[in-house]
Amino acid sequence: MEEARNIIIEKATSLFSQFGTQSVSMDDVAANCGLPKNILYRHFKNKGQLVADVLQGILSKINGFISDEETYRKDAEEQIKGFLNLIGDAGNSITTVFIDGIRNYHPDAFRLLIGFLQENIAQFIKKVIAKGVEEEVHNSLFDEEIVSCIYTWKLLRVFEDATVVDFNKKAFVYYINEFFLGNIINEKKQRWPQTIQFI
Repeated sequence: MEEARNIIIEKATSLFSQFGTQSVSMDDVAANCGLPKNILYRHFKNKGQLVADVLQGILSKINGFISDEETYRKDAEEQIKGFLNLIGDAGNSITTVFIDGIRNYHPDAFRLLIGFLQENIAQFIKKVIAKGVEEEVHNSLFDEEIVSCIYTWKLLRVFEDATVVDFNKKAFVYYINEFFLGNIINEKKQRWPQTIQFI
């Protein structure tokens, strides 16, 4: 039962990322999974729930990292590297058409995304910057609250902006991460080499 649900989430994530939520029907998801539609409705009462669960699955990977006690045992450099890699990977699933669909047709899911960026990610960034200041690798002149807000705002703009073509989205996220990282590093700390994977 759980295996079928995971297959549905995986296939729906791929479809929503490629075509958007509005262009993909429950019939499309069922056909792509090779399952009868009634199996879909055993797991998801409607398309809105499926969309929300797909988004939750993407965000849970990031949340698993930023809420893991093991993450906080690492130094600031390792924390930020791991986080930036996850954000880069999320850009493959949270595409412009997916964002457009949830913003226009699934407001609860869109609120979930905004809340996650403004609360979970912003809080994590604040903590990492503070830890980096203690470890003397981050610039102590920056206000952690403002820097975390700016970072999450820029990230949201990339995911939301229809002018950012999807195949360039990972590049945009990469450079946002690099500029962000370059600005929070203490001048005394040598620049970290190639902080995130970029394909």
